[in-house]
Amino acid sequence: MLGNYVTFPELLLWIPFVMGLIVLLLKSAKAVKVVSLISVWLTLGVAVVSLVYALPAKEADYWNYNNVSYYWLRYIGSSFTLGLDGISHVFTLLTSLVFALVFMVTSGSSYEKPNAFYAMLLFWQSAITGVFVAFDVLVFYFFWIIVLVLTFFLMGRWGDSWKTGFAFKFFIYQFTGALLFLAAVLILYPYTVPVQADSAHSFTISAFFISPFLAGVQVRAFLLMAIPFFVMIPIFPFHTWFPGSSARSPYPVAMILGSVMVIMGLYGMIRLAIPLFSIAFEKFQDVIFILCVVSIVYSGFIALIQDDLKRLVAWASVTHVGIATLGVCSGNAVALAAGMFETINHGIIIAGLWMVMFIIEALTGKRSISSLGGIAKKSPGLAVFFFFVLFAVVGLPLTGSFYAKWHILEGLAGVSTVALVGLILGYLLTLLLMINIARKVFFGTVSEAVAMAGSMSVMQVIALVLVILAILILGIYPDAVTDLFKASVDNIIKRTGG
Repeated sequence: MLGNYVTFPELLLWIPFVMGLIVLLLKSAKAVKVVSLISVWLTLGVAVVSLVYALPAKEADYWNYNNVSYYWLRYIGSSFTLGLDGISHVFTLLTSLVFALVFMVTSGSSYEKPNAFYAMLLFWQSAITGVFVAFDVLVFYFFWIIVLVLTFFLMGRWGDSWKTGFAFKFFIYQFTGALLFLAAVLILYPYTVPVQADSAHSFTISAFFISPFLAGVQVRAFLLMAIPFFVMIPIFPFHTWFPGSSARSPYPVAMILGSVMVIMGLYGMIRLAIPLFSIAFEKFQDVIFILCVVSIVYSGFIALIQDDLKRLVAWASVTHVGIATLGVCSGNAVALAAGMFETINHGIIIAGLWMVMFIIEALTGKRSISSLGGIAKKSPGLAVFFFFVLFAVVGLPLTGSFYAKWHILEGLAGVSTVALVGLILGYLLTLLLMINIARKVFFGTVSEAVAMAGSMSVMQVIALVLVILAILILGIYPDAVTDLFKASVDNIIKRTGG
């Protein structure tokens, strides 16, 4: 049946959506959590199994397992086309893993109208996955908009972003960016070649790649398309929506926002903006480097002075993802592959960092650094987990981030001095930030709040162990991921002339 009637992208898309509909009908909070956990683990299982059919050498043999197209708007050259290639396989696996971890670590928390909350989270997972498996630009845009709408309501309805306006700020930034993306697509559409007889032009991504775009068209479209991706990542000066939105969102939303949703922007650069607009990309590459470096350094210094753990992790996330962006936008094969790999590391590491901060607040009732201290004495297990995440954030050996940062450094050495300096400063600021957290939160005198703290739940311990295993696997055997990227990296470098 698999491959003939059902494909992997369909399963990854429809399992969380259908399970979300079921959750929406449930009344018992316990039943809601159980069904939601079943959904995220079932989806993760599908993502893991799909890797068996992800071998680049057997792409033609496994085509029917990884690709499907529904009849949809064919008269304008658009089909509801879904697919999994090397990049999509890894990004969908990351999405499935993070959702499973978040649901586990927050399983003891209570939320108003839990059926609606968890249903929205599952719909959110389906929409984010849709972005990663869309092989048609209009389908990509369709899922992108759904992600924005769901995020807006999750932030505002279950956080306190309504009264502070951060949910609206998020939506204004992101929806404006989405309109710019649509404008870029509409500029390119008249130049696309048809891939089917029903229309004169096409919205399929493959058609965009084989269509000739003049230099002037490339420049206009690249500017319009890159901005929404930089807003999502987020890169200075488009970042101001992110820290406040993260701090004011409920923890499950903040965790997924900082670890998975932001990398949709990097995915957009990898999938569309860089390979489509080689001339424009080369023209603006130095500007991108400068923005990334400013973003890394500025966010790193701001993170150092934060007292709120959620805001601190949000700013640290901006610094960390900025390093991955430098690699992705390097135009160098080594740094590009490493930047893509660091994108995956970012999702796991930042999710782990958010999980530790969530557990601290859940156990102590506090999230201000000034009211914490001595956690290592009260909860040595949590301290051990934190230091594993700390090692990954700063990129010590045996972690995936070490491999990624080293090769980004190697690739950028011959490309841009500014980017190279920014990468080194980002590394030092991240190291200083993590040492600062360790000193103030985990060591020192045991504070009153920490002295009254309880113990981690079994689900939280299992989730943190899985994060550590993922970090170690990526550090010990990075080729498991980078081999899947290789064909895509070669194609991007060939198109950009790097």
